[in-house]
Amino acid sequence: AFAQPLDAFTVMSLDLCHRAELVYGSPDIRLCLVPEVTGAECLRINGLVLQGVAWRAADNRMCAADASAAPQHVAQLPPLHLEVCRAADLRAAAWAAVRLYKDLSQMHYVGTFYLPCAEAEPPAFWAARGVCLACAPF
Repeated sequence: AFAQPLDAFTVMSLDLCHRAELVYGSPDIRLCLVPEVTGAECLRINGLVLQGVAWRAADNRMCAADASAAPQHVAQLPPLHLEVCRAADLRAAAWAAVRLYKDLSQMHYVGTFYLPCAEAEPPAFWAARGVCLACAPF
């Protein structure tokens, strides 16, 4: 049997928290998806898609989709690395909380993860666009 996305992300998150000696579920930590290995313990994730905004490959950040893009624009993400970060270590303006779902139907919530974003936009900008991640596009 195949693992469900919720199970897989939960196990990976618990493992990373344990390795970093942090408490899983603590409000003091953030589960981040980063484009490059930073030296911290991390796990590589392939195949995620991002809905509602674009992904700027030049600096590996979420950015507003251009005006010609459909409101439900879907971008295939490059491989990312799941990493546990202390909340105090993240610059709030550079990260956005994004909900992860099993697929783009947004019916099977997996968890909330933090993605790097364009700093020119406030956190409410991303939420207002219904930005979400999905493990499978459809």
